[in-house]
Amino acid sequence: GRWYPVIDGIACMLPDDLRVDGKQHIEETAFLERWNEKVPTDILKNGIPFGLNEK
Repeated sequence: GRWYPVIDGIACMLPDDLRVDGKQHIEETAFLERWNEKVPTDILKNGIPFGLNEK
């Protein structure tokens, strides 16, 4: 499923093309790693535009 993180109290609702590259991707990957025990497994594995297991 599609997901959007809240980082420092700000919802990051950018289009996918701005989320999959650069600094935003790094920040969102760090978000998933930090909160991986609270994020649903489906998002971690099959999240749109990416999940943690894509590497």
